[in-house]
Amino acid sequence: MYSPFAAAHDPTGHVVRWTTWDGEHVETVTIRWENEGFTVTGHVGRERVEYVLRLSPTWQVRQFILFATWRSRTCGWPPTAMAVGAR
Repeated sequence: MYSPFAAAHDPTGHVVRWTTWDGEHVETVTIRWENEGFTVTGHVGRERVEYVLRLSPTWQVRQFILFATWRSRTCGWPPTAMAVGAR
């Protein structure tokens, strides 16, 4: 169900979901207005990746954070995070 982009200002934000052609994997993106800018959060199911983008009111990237999970032979499933910020 589509909701207008004004939903970014609602507490739940503007949520978009799509699936792979076979329907097995889902990506979800949420856009919210927070702290005088947009926060975009996403989850990519197949790749087990989550990300956060912090954007200015004019859609300039202020920060990008990527969370990835991978299988390690020694430690199981440790998460890692990479942050890139611009000011």
